[in-house]
Amino acid sequence: MRILVLFVFYFGLILELSAQDTTRYEIDSIDLLSFKEEARYKYLLFFESTLNLIDTKLDIDDRYRSRSVLLELFTNSQSTISDILNSPNPTSYDPYTYGYELLKGAQEQPLLYKRFKYSDDFEFDLRPYKGLNVDSDRKSYNIYEGEMFVLEKLINSKNIPQTFLNKPTFNAYEEGLVKKIKFRIGHNSQKEYELKISAIDILQPNNKAYDYKSIVKNIEKSSYKWSDQSEEEYLASIRDEAIELGILPNIAIIEQKKDSIIQKEINIVFKEDTLTYKKPNFVDYSLPGYGHIRYGLNSKTRFIKTVIYGSIFISSTTFSIYNKIKSENQYSLHKSAETFRNSNSHYDLANEFHKRFVISTGISILSLVANAVHLNISHKNQKNKIEKARKNKLETSFNKNKISVIIPEVKFGTELSFVWKF
Repeated sequence: MRILVLFVFYFGLILELSAQDTTRYEIDSIDLLSFKEEARYKYLLFFESTLNLIDTKLDIDDRYRSRSVLLELFTNSQSTISDILNSPNPTSYDPYTYGYELLKGAQEQPLLYKRFKYSDDFEFDLRPYKGLNVDSDRKSYNIYEGEMFVLEKLINSKNIPQTFLNKPTFNAYEEGLVKKIKFRIGHNSQKEYELKISAIDILQPNNKAYDYKSIVKNIEKSSYKWSDQSEEEYLASIRDEAIELGILPNIAIIEQKKDSIIQKEINIVFKEDTLTYKKPNFVDYSLPGYGHIRYGLNSKTRFIKTVIYGSIFISSTTFSIYNKIKSENQYSLHKSAETFRNSNSHYDLANEFHKRFVISTGISILSLVANAVHLNISHKNQKNKIEKARKNKLETSFNKNKISVIIPEVKFGTELSFVWKF
C-alpha cells in the first residue's frame, strides 16, 4: 500500500513538473487579444510620457517619473527610436538616450513642441518565419508582429549663430510626421511569449510599401483628439492600470528608477538660453536681403535669399543712378548743341537713358516691396510657430521682443532639490 501511495505521489509530481516546463509554441485568440491590449497601453504610455518630458512647466519629479516609465516600456530590449530632435534629419536613439535628449532639448532649444493624434486599432499578424528554441528542445515557435501609427505635429528650432551682421537668434520650423510603432511577440529567455516594442520609426511619404495618404486620413478620422499636453492625472491613471495588468512594474520600482536616473544625471548643466526672437525692424525692410539672414531653415537658404534680394536691389539701384546721370548729361548736351542733328542725337540718347532709368528704378522698387512682403511672411510664420509652442515653454512678449525661458538650478542640501528660475 505504501508503495502504491509513493507511486501515485511521484507520478503526480512528474506530471506537475512537466506541466510547469511546458513551452507554448503558438498563441490562441484570447491571448492575442490580451497582447493587443498591452500594446495599446504601451503605445499611449510612450507618447504621453514624451509630452511630459518636454513640458518644462511640470515638476521635475513628474518629468523624471515619465522618463522612468518610458524606459520600463523597453526593458530588456534592443529597440531604436527615430526622431528629428537636433536636426531636420531623422536620428536613431536607444531609449535611454532618447529620453535624455528630450529632456535636454526641451530645456536648451528655444522651441520644442509636439502634439499627437493616435490611430484607433491594429492587428497582429502571424509571420511566415518562425523562432527556434536552440537551448532546449530545438522546437520552432510562432512569431507575431504588428504596427500602430501615430500622427505627430512637431515645432522645432535651430540656433542661428552670431555673425558680423546679426546677433545670435533662432529659426523655428514645423513638420508633420507619421510615426510607426513596431511590436513583436516572441519568446523571452524563460521561453514565454512576451510583447516588445521593436522600433519606433518615422514613416517616409515616399515609402511604396504603405499607403501614406490613407494612413494619415484614417488617423485624422480616429476617435482620439489631438494631445499636446499630457495631464499628469491621465498619465498616472493609465500608468496605474498598466501596473495592475502587469505591463509595468509596481510604482516603487518606477520611483527607484526615477531616483537613480536623477542621481546619474546630476551633473547635467542646463545652459541659460539668452536667445531672443527679433522681429524685423526698419533697417530690415529698407535694406533688401539684410533681414533674411535670420529667417530660413539652414544657412544656405538664408544666404541665397540675402544674396538674391541684396544683389537685385543694389544692382538695379546702381544702374538706375548711372542711367539718370547719363540721361541728364545727354539732355544738357541736347540743349547746348549748335546743330539740329547733334541736338536730336543727344535728345534720343537722353530718352534712351531715361527709359533705362525708369525700368531699373521700377525693378529696384519692386525688389524693395517683394523683400518687405517676403520678410513679413517669414516673420508671421515664426510668430505663429512661437504662439503654438508657447504653452509648453515660453512666455512671449512681442512688444518687448523677448522670450523668457525657464532655467533649472540644482541646489544641494539635506536633500536634492531643483529650483526653477525665469
